[in-house]
Amino acid sequence: MGRLIISLLIAIAFIGCSSDQAKKEKPAPSVEVEKVIQKDVPIYIDAVGNVGAWYTIDIRSQVTGILQEAHVAEGQDVKVGQLIYTIDPAPFKASLDKAEAQLREDLASLRLAEDKALRYKDLAEQDYISQLQYDELITNVELMEAKVDVDKAQIEEARIQLEYAYIRSPVNGKISYNVLDPGNLVTANSQYALTSIRQMDPILVDFSISQKDFLKLQQQHEGDKTKFLYHMLDTDGNQMTKEGSVYFIDNNLDLSTGTILLKGMIENKDYSLWPGEFGKVQLIVKTVKDGTLVPHAAIQVGQKGEYIFVLQDDNTVKVQGVVTIELFDDYFLVKGGVKPGDKVVTNGQINLQPGIKVQVKQRDSNSEDGEIKQKKAA
Repeated sequence: MGRLIISLLIAIAFIGCSSDQAKKEKPAPSVEVEKVIQKDVPIYIDAVGNVGAWYTIDIRSQVTGILQEAHVAEGQDVKVGQLIYTIDPAPFKASLDKAEAQLREDLASLRLAEDKALRYKDLAEQDYISQLQYDELITNVELMEAKVDVDKAQIEEARIQLEYAYIRSPVNGKISYNVLDPGNLVTANSQYALTSIRQMDPILVDFSISQKDFLKLQQQHEGDKTKFLYHMLDTDGNQMTKEGSVYFIDNNLDLSTGTILLKGMIENKDYSLWPGEFGKVQLIVKTVKDGTLVPHAAIQVGQKGEYIFVLQDDNTVKVQGVVTIELFDDYFLVKGGVKPGDKVVTNGQINLQPGIKVQVKQRDSNSEDGEIKQKKAA
């Protein structure tokens, strides 16, 4: 019996030694790390934007006549005052000539009436004619003066009608297609436009944001002008970005959608934006100077909130609580807990404990030099 007990004790001691040795020989967990970086971070509000022309003008004739000529090609760029259509001006020129002739006739009649009244003035003073007769002469002069004024107004109206026969562009822009070809009868103020002109530069982008985002804009906005970025895809599928400024914020929230309308202006000299397009809008609320950015993969969530594993100089890790503010492409803007240059664990956290020693895997690229792009505003 004694020998059996001694054998058991020896076996237990041997197993214990083997277990301690195995524990000591267990390899350190393998992890990947990235550096905490520091950059100026713009805070965005995301929205969907719709591109529209700065001005959209339907071209209609103000006179009735035969469309004589179209002076610009369909789709052509036009300038302010450029002649685009001519309606047969002959009838309007004839009306102007008639009004001018009538004026000359009435001016001659006015001069005769004035001379007659002047000759009879002395006779009336000497009672050679009655006062009633003289008053009739004076009244005739006044009637002729009024008629001359009417003639002048009719001449001006005829000139306006003649000018309306030459339809000119009221803005710089791009013209659409011709609804009517030359030779057709054009009706004054028809409900059907001859064409339309859209001003393409600058161009308009309108978008709506929620009440929550609008309050955020009001509380955190810095500066006089609200800037925004407009993103769209080119023909190769690459993202292009243009910067604009908000010039209009509506005076009420839409009760049916809980959103408020904003409008922005973007320079569009290259015509890269086109009316009717939709794209992504990022409304810049403010810019955080020297923001601390932690890789998204490093953020862990526990019972006490968000935390990260920070690599120490001796290759051990410690747990550090952080407060995330904004989510970016691969980064979180954080408040407190870490500083730029700190190395944080981005892969392999599942086996980690505070104070444990780790092995660091080497990465092919350094994310510190990467471009930081915003994904979604919190």
